[in-house]
Amino acid sequence: MKALNQIGTIIQSHVRIVLVLGASGYLLSQRGWPVRGDVAWLIFTVWYLAEALMERRHVSAPRQFQDRGSRQVLVLARDLSLLIPFLIAVFGDMPEGAIGTAMAGLISYVAGLLLRLNAMSTLNQYFTMKLTVAPGHRLVDHGPYRFVRHPGYLGLILILSAPSMLYPGSMLLALAVVVFVGAATCYRVVLEERMLMTAIGPSYGVYRQSVDCIVPIRIVRKCLALLRNLFAGHRT
Repeated sequence: MKALNQIGTIIQSHVRIVLVLGASGYLLSQRGWPVRGDVAWLIFTVWYLAEALMERRHVSAPRQFQDRGSRQVLVLARDLSLLIPFLIAVFGDMPEGAIGTAMAGLISYVAGLLLRLNAMSTLNQYFTMKLTVAPGHRLVDHGPYRFVRHPGYLGLILILSAPSMLYPGSMLLALAVVVFVGAATCYRVVLEERMLMTAIGPSYGVYRQSVDCIVPIRIVRKCLALLRNLFAGHRT
């Protein structure tokens, strides 16, 4: 019965946001943004349903909770990051943004969704929306976890920066969302890192020293070095 109540709460929270996004999309379509209104409702509904289904899979598993309110902080950041750009676009009397900015938002959303779903699938039974330790918790260092320790959070940041680029068409607002969600994510990451160090032990410490946290800085540096070498070769 407790598991059913938890599932019901998960579904209700997702349905509420989907309805708000649907209403926002309809209002935008009435204001002459038909394609973007429909796209918004569709893509964010897909994401919310995917998250609800993944969360429902593991809601009844016996776990030791160590969340300390971090999920509520992240959910608040998520919902505000989705709703504020829609409210600005609908009620702020703003013209439709540049198509290039909108395309950047769409690319950010697709990349973030694919990365987040891949991270969820890779974690499999260890995935949960709350910080928990499952019995026999082991280190996961394959798939996207080869490149960053928290690819799901990177995917979430990319997803949540998309509405600001799609609707108000504002890169500045998208950057503000990244900072806002990044701050909420940092709080959760600190708790999660402590939890994993306790649950997994020294092997996680070794993994943490060799793999970046959220942004793949090592990979970016390698790519920049490669580009510099290529340009240097062309000049000579």
